[in-house]
Amino acid sequence: MKRLLFILFLSFSLSQDYSLSFDGVDDYIKINYPNSSYPDAFNDFDNEISIQFWINFSEHCYSHQKGCLLVDKGEHYVDANREVAFSFYTHHDADQLTFLVKTENGDIGADLFNYSSYVDLDKWYLFTGVYDGSSVKLYIDGELMAESPHTGTIVTLSEPVYIANSLYTNTTKHFN
Repeated sequence: MKRLLFILFLSFSLSQDYSLSFDGVDDYIKINYPNSSYPDAFNDFDNEISIQFWINFSEHCYSHQKGCLLVDKGEHYVDANREVAFSFYTHHDADQLTFLVKTENGDIGADLFNYSSYVDLDKWYLFTGVYDGSSVKLYIDGELMAESPHTGTIVTLSEPVYIANSLYTNTTKHFN
């Protein structure tokens, strides 16, 4: 059975208890912001952001020529030039894991090539993406795996945050 387990810890309370289950067909999470409770929750970054989540792969996404869109705040349509504030994803055509951040100076990703040699199947890992105003960093289990210099203020978008969502139905793996 193919599965991709995903747990995301958000740093604010939604004041309700939730349990999520993915069937591998078309399930995903969409967090619409701004809203009255958290008007700037995903737009008030200035020049710093950290995204952290636990993940367990039952297979590496690229092995079926499918990428995994893990966490993404960007325009939700298929276009290589779509606007994006940040994105954590695997590539559909390469053994590569990327944490990408876009500022007024452009978009830069911290790229971990051959990520499958660092991420065993059926094992939990803590993935962390950090942008500190001077570089984009990608960590696995607290170990710095990739870093790229980058400066500027993160772009502001009205788009929601998507977790485990597919932009490219032919090239993106759904969570299960």
